[in-house]
Amino acid sequence: MSIFDKIWEALKEAFPFLSKAAERTFNDLEDAAKNAGINGSFFAQIIKENTSAAYDDVRNLVKAKLKLSDAQLTDLEEQLVVKYNIPTEKNVYEFLQGKFANATDDILHSSLANEVASLASIILSKGKLTWVTLLMGVGEYVYRKYVKGHDVVIAEGGGDPTKCPAGYAWNGSKCVPDVG
Repeated sequence: MSIFDKIWEALKEAFPFLSKAAERTFNDLEDAAKNAGINGSFFAQIIKENTSAAYDDVRNLVKAKLKLSDAQLTDLEEQLVVKYNIPTEKNVYEFLQGKFANATDDILHSSLANEVASLASIILSKGKLTWVTLLMGVGEYVYRKYVKGHDVVIAEGGGDPTKCPAGYAWNGSKCVPDVG
């Protein structure tokens, strides 16, 4: 259990109204904002779980999982290029993959995931979500309810079943955690 899992559980136990407030805040959002929050969290999770995957594989998974049009995905990438001051859309994935790969502990990893998810959520929501809303626990609520535990690992080799990473097995369509 990561440090953030322990903190979240402790807060829920000590202050049960906090997690309920985050849930109520999320439920009161417009559907477009809810979807943007979920998609932003999945965006971060996909990159976090695929730090060595090829650009096309990550981009294709992001597009498919988030159900984005080419225009929506390009808009997200272009805005991230500006926000992170990186040269091209392709470098967005390499830049973020590198940051996740170099995160040395749970705190850095979770903080980076929160940052990337929040920024992507705000961009995808076209201003319907704000940092304030996400900092009220909505981002963490979305991650725990909709994203955590979902498989977003790309097989090494872009879907080649003979190249699943260590600890993963091919289930006929993708690499999944190998449970024995």
